[in-house]
Amino acid sequence: MRPIWKYRPFTYSLGASVILILIFFGVITVDLFKNNDIEICSSSLCLKKFLLIYDFPILIGKVSFAILGFIALIYKSEQTQEQIHIAQNQNKYNNFFQHRAMVYKEITESINEGGLIRLDNFNKLYTLVFPKNRPDNFDFKGDFDGLNNSFKTFYVKVFKSSPLRIFETKDLVYEELSIVDKANLSEFIERHFESMFNSMGFSIDVNSDYIDMDILNRKYPNLESVEVERASAIKVSGLSYIKLLKDFSSIVDAINRVAFPNEVSSRLSFYEVGEVTLKENYNITQNIRYIWRQIAIQKNLIIRNLVVTSTR
Repeated sequence: MRPIWKYRPFTYSLGASVILILIFFGVITVDLFKNNDIEICSSSLCLKKFLLIYDFPILIGKVSFAILGFIALIYKSEQTQEQIHIAQNQNKYNNFFQHRAMVYKEITESINEGGLIRLDNFNKLYTLVFPKNRPDNFDFKGDFDGLNNSFKTFYVKVFKSSPLRIFETKDLVYEELSIVDKANLSEFIERHFESMFNSMGFSIDVNSDYIDMDILNRKYPNLESVEVERASAIKVSGLSYIKLLKDFSSIVDAINRVAFPNEVSSRLSFYEVGEVTLKENYNITQNIRYIWRQIAIQKNLIIRNLVVTSTR
């Protein structure tokens, strides 16, 4: 809190008052000396004469004193408002970081130990979920536009792949795809899973291996050479989609708790966004959980049949 003598209106008013008083006092005194009207005495009459002669400088002093008192009141009011403003900003600052800490704790506790998903960039996730919250503007209400866009982009890109368009008809099933198409599709899906999770500040544990060609030729001896050549360039991981989506559902539930704790209508849902997106873009109306279950089952068969590794 700055002292009042550093408050400019007070300093300028005080300075102007002193200067005016000195000027008029000096002018009157010089005039008295010129007229040889100086008399030194201590009587009440002399005091009255002094007050009469220097009436105007004294009046300036009285008015100045009143003005300075008024300015001091304004200064005190401004200082009070400033202290209130500082306290409010400090509360916002503290609330902001306390909220971040609460959200971080909730999210990290939702990540399953030994799971497939890791939180690498909490700042990115927090900004996505709470884009309006800043140290100078505490707004803890969540906004799912960023996350929903990430989900929608994922579904649009993944199901743009021709093999997955098989779900547009109920007469065909995913099992009818060739083993090479399924393997290629798995690599494609995992690439977009990585991209989606990275956009949210997460990463997934994907360690891919090339298809074991000896196993492929032994189990599928009738594959055409073109299919065999395609298969040789494909990498397949031991990533279990069922486990991955289960881990992600736990995180999404935590995000819902911290963003909209009391609003059921504003819930974030990876599956609901998928169903709406597929229906709008590809006329796929089958249940999204059924679709992912089909894809996950076939992925596990690929792992067991083509890659010597364990499903994680």
